[in-house]
Amino acid sequence: MSATPPDIASLYLATIVTIDDHGTCRLAHEVAARLGTLHVLTAWNPGDERPSREVNDHANEALRADLARRGLAPMRALGSDPNSPHAEESWAVAGFNDRDARELGAKYR
Repeated sequence: MSATPPDIASLYLATIVTIDDHGTCRLAHEVAARLGTLHVLTAWNPGDERPSREVNDHANEALRADLARRGLAPMRALGSDPNSPHAEESWAVAGFNDRDARELGAKYR
């Protein structure tokens, strides 16, 4: 018997993630087929907060810099809600482990 994911998890699972793959927009699963496991992180809209575009961009750039300092090559990604125009800019990285990805995700909420 499998557990039903919480409502918020089902929203994340429905997200359409596209990645800038060397200038070509591709679905995340296409990039993952080539690179292996991807982690997608964002610093946009932490928790219930809805900061301005400027604040979101600044936080997301700090996240990119954190990823780069760890020796990773962040690729621009976009997480889009399939049922609305809502989207959040993100970063996709290969070669990251789950523990470190969760730790960094917690830092940026």
